[in-house]
This record gives sequence, C-alpha cells and structure tokens, in this order.
Amino acid sequence: MVSLFIRKTPRSSNKNKSRHQRDTSIKNIFLNSLIFVLTVSIGVFIYSFSTKQVHNGKPFEIVFPPTTDPPPLNTVFEKNPISESTVEVLNGCGIQGMAAQFTRFLRNNNIDVLNSDDAAHYNYTQTLIISRKGNIQILNEVSSLLEIDIKDKNHVLNNPVSDSDVDLTVIIGSDYTSIKPVMEFLNNQN
Repeated sequence: MVSLFIRKTPRSSNKNKSRHQRDTSIKNIFLNSLIFVLTVSIGVFIYSFSTKQVHNGKPFEIVFPPTTDPPPLNTVFEKNPISESTVEVLNGCGIQGMAAQFTRFLRNNNIDVLNSDDAAHYNYTQTLIISRKGNIQILNEVSSLLEIDIKDKNHVLNNPVSDSDVDLTVIIGSDYTSIKPVMEFLNNQN
C-alpha cells in the first residue's frame, strides 16, 4: 500500500526543467546586458549634452554681419502696412465662393479680414458696409477701396455692437458686379 502513494517523476520532466532553466538564464543574461548597454549610452549622452551646454563658462554669442540696405520685405511693409482693424466678409448674394473672392481682394489691399462666411440669408440686393465699433478710419478705407460713397445710406450703415469681434462687416449683395475694383481684381486673377 505504501508503494501506491509514492509517485516517481520521470526523467524527461527533469530534462524539461533544466532546459527551461537554461533558456530563462540566457534570456536574463541578454536582458541584463541590454539594460547595461542602454544605461551606459544614456550616461554618455547626458555627459555629452551637459558639456556642450555649459561651454566651459564661455558665453554663447551669434554675430550677424552689419547690413546697409533694409530687407525688401521691410520696405514693402513700411509702404503698405496691414490695417490693425479687423473686417468680416459675408456672402449675402448666394454666389458660391464670392466671400472668399472679396476676402482675397481686401487682403491684397492690406485689410485684415478675420472671418469670411455666409450671411444669414442670400436676399441682399445691395452690398453693405456696416461699422460695428464706430471705427471711421477702416470704414473710409474699405468704402474707398470698393468705390462706395461713405455718405450713401443704402450701402454704408453704422450699427455699433459692443461685443463684436470685428470693426467692420461687408455683406456682399447681388449688385457685386457693379463694384468695379473688385471685378477688375477678379478678372486679373483669372
């Protein structure tokens, strides 16, 4: 009876255990070696980086050669500075892409167009220039660009809105073809 409860382990199971232990020890050696190499690499990188940043106490200077002529872009900016006032252009005529074309015209004339979108409806028969913050300078500038008389109450409105993000709103009406400067600009673009 005693022999029934004693279990003998076959030799193959001992071989599997020793093979498994060898595989595990090889993996451990490989992983430990990899960790060591990476640690040394990071240490070398940190040392190299720190010595290049310190420059041995010498200040780091960049010296540009003196120029006598101003850069060409600087000259252009001085002649035609971009307006600091902001404008929005709304398509009120329903012609696809018209707000984008007006925006291109105004930006080409150094007007800062903040927003270009569709109006609430497409039933505008006349193009409107609406002053949102009472900025007369931008109102004069845009109305003269579009060749619309600032005294024309059918085209120019003063509608101050205290929480408006823009100084001026241009709503394109179905009369956009009568605005010669824009039409000339668009014809020259094609």
